[in-house]
Amino acid sequence: MTEPDPTSERELERSVARLLENQPLRRAPAELSERVWAQLERRAARPWWHAHFSEWPAAARAAFALVSLAAMTVALLATSRFPALLGADFSFDLSRGLAIWRALTIVAGSLAEGISAAWLHALIATIALLYVAFFGVGAATYRALSEQR
Repeated sequence: MTEPDPTSERELERSVARLLENQPLRRAPAELSERVWAQLERRAARPWWHAHFSEWPAAARAAFALVSLAAMTVALLATSRFPALLGADFSFDLSRGLAIWRALTIVAGSLAEGISAAWLHALIATIALLYVAFFGVGAATYRALSEQR
């Protein structure tokens, strides 16, 4: 297979560019122009909180960040104080955790011995198919909803 000549490609590019520059400008159809202007007006009239976060005013973004940080702090403090509110001892003992882990591995091992390879392959194939279907339905939904705008 031969390599294309770069000089001929540049000449072709220049000639196509000259040809396109010499074409007369064409006006958009009236219906399209009206729809574009209507969409631009709708976007300009929408409230700022409906816009993308990066388009929010700086004060609103800062306030949102502070409120989010405060909510996260409250959530973390609430979960750390929750056992004390109930009056229960939720302390975690390492030996108890290891015993639970051993019991879970014994149960999982006995379940795995009872499952044949064919069933295991069918389960993996089903999970993969559902995974692909989930993204397919998501993409179709996104496309359908984005075309309605």
